[in-house]
This record gives sequence, structure tokens and C-alpha cells, in this order.
Amino acid sequence: MENENKTMKAIRKCEPVCLHLELDMKNLSDEETRLLQMYGGLRYGKAISRDILIPDDMPLNALHYTIQKLFGWRNSHLRRFILPKKSFDGLVQDKWGNWVKLVGALFRIPIDSHDDFFWNDDFKGESDESFITWLKSKYTGPYKYQGYIELYDNADYYMKKLIEDVKVNIPDFNPLETDSLKKLITDNYYLYEIKIYLDILLERLEVTSVLAEKGQKLHDIDELGTRMVARRYQPKSKKLSPEILPVTHKIIYNYDYGDDWNVIITRPKDFSSLVKTKKIIADDLDVAKKTVSTEHRPVCVLTNGGCVLDDVGGIYGYNNMLNTIFGKLNKRERSEMLHWAFSQGWDMNDVNKPVDL
Repeated sequence: MENENKTMKAIRKCEPVCLHLELDMKNLSDEETRLLQMYGGLRYGKAISRDILIPDDMPLNALHYTIQKLFGWRNSHLRRFILPKKSFDGLVQDKWGNWVKLVGALFRIPIDSHDDFFWNDDFKGESDESFITWLKSKYTGPYKYQGYIELYDNADYYMKKLIEDVKVNIPDFNPLETDSLKKLITDNYYLYEIKIYLDILLERLEVTSVLAEKGQKLHDIDELGTRMVARRYQPKSKKLSPEILPVTHKIIYNYDYGDDWNVIITRPKDFSSLVKTKKIIADDLDVAKKTVSTEHRPVCVLTNGGCVLDDVGGIYGYNNMLNTIFGKLNKRERSEMLHWAFSQGWDMNDVNKPVDL
């Protein structure tokens, strides 16, 4: 019977989940948007975007590598998945106790453990081809978290230790739910450093356990708190049972804190509207769904806008690059920019091509 269960698990078909990924470009001017439409492969709307199908068990960590491939980045900088401010505030309600409950279950432990946070960044190759192959291996299942700090019992241990340290350093510290999280951090320098960690999501969590599809009910802290009382850490699977419940309709993927790229991630119920508007073909969508189910990997069904680059200066720098290459008459500036862009793997002939995962 045990062997039969293992076989059934091995041949389990994944259910495809729809995601819409869109670069945050809301502050671009009409002229900058027009430039993207003319030279950046932007065919409709006002944002570079990707519509993809992912396996229903894909964790945020694997989605990170998927996003890197989809937008043309090379995993060269820090990144984080965070909740929008409205979602974070609504869930935590500015209470220290509420946030503490969610550390290790939804949010990262607020300590600096760089090597462990990026446990899966083990690329050793040199060529573009080997990098692409490496990325594919990261977003193709089966998925297994092999780090340390995001495991619930470890996170719980470090959180308790942090609270004890806070009590020592802040004599009048009162860790009750009535204490304002914002005020505690603002008033106490010892706590101020944890501010950058507050809303960073655990990457071991499955996308579907955090991100609700459009119209799906969200869960508040009271419901999560009740459920967490019944949570039990499972040493064999290294998971909580049950996993966290969907708490948001939007996740932000923040990449390269200097260039400050932000990808807004939402979860449509389906892609029927894309079929209806003939942006994708129904038969192609069926093939994509089959690929996700049988090959345990994501598929991009629609590409809008070309790939961007690392170290270009964010969306404004990318616009400046396009303007220098296509819009200016200065041959020297154009030649220098082209040389740099090509060195980064950019190809002007690829801006209208679909992204192949």
C-alpha cells in the first residue's frame, strides 16, 4: 500500500492556476508609454505584463525564478514578496501581537540571515544557456523547501528569542495585542531595524495558500488565529497543517532595491476574457494547461511588452534606453547604449516575441 501511495503521488497531475503579472508603471507619462508602444513591444494597455499558468503547488520561491525569466532579469539582486500596504494593515491591524502570530506562518522572521534566505541561489555556470537551464530547473516541480529559517519551529524559536531580547533592551516593553506595532517600532531604536522585514512573505509558501483568486473570500486575523491554534508542525513534510489561508488579492514582487522594479501579481479565475478578445487561442490555452499538468512547470500564455534588463535604472532607465537607441540622432550615444544593452543580453528583435518558459 505504501508503494502504491508513493506511485500515486509521483504521477499526480497538477491543476493549472492563472496568474497575471504586471510591471508597476502607473507613474509613466503618456509620452513614455507611447515610447514603449513604439519600441518596447507594448501592444495594448499601459503596462508590460505576462499572463501565465502555474502548477497549483508552486511556492513563491519558484515563482521568483519564473518572474526572472519572464521579465528578462538575471537573478543579480535582492528581491522580496510583500503584501500591499492595505492588505498588511487590514490583516495586522497595527497590533504587535497580531504580527507576531503570523511570523513563521506568513511572514519571515525579522533577522538578517542572507545565506539561508537565498538557499536556492546556487547557479555556478557562466553561459546564458546554462543560466536559462538553471532557471528552468528552479521553477519546474516537484518543489521542496530545503532552507532552515522559514521552517515554522525554527522561526518560532527565533521569534521567541527576539521577544526576550526586546524585553531586556526595552524595560517597559509590553507585548500585548493592544500595543501599536507602528508606535513600538517608531519609539524604540532597537525595534526600528526590523521595520524592513515586517511584510516580507515566506517563500516556502505555495502561491495559492497566500493569494486568493478574484472574488475569493479573504481571511482575517481572527480566523487565522483560530486556525493557528490547531496548527501542528509536520516534521516529515516540514509544513504547518493546514497551511496559511489566502489573505490577499494582490502580491507585490519587489526586485533590485536600487532600480526598484515592482511586479503586481493577481490571480484571475480563468483566461476566458483573453480568449474572448482573441489575445490567445482556446486550443493553445488547452495545450498550455496540459503542459502545466503533465510537466509540472509554468507556461506563459500571453506576453505584452518586451523583456527589460538588470541595472538599467528601473522602468525610467529602460525608457531612456529605448529613447537613446530609437529616438535620438546622436550616433555615439546610440552606439554606446546598444553595446551596453547587447552585453546585458538584450535583443531589439525579441521585443515582440512570446516568452518561452
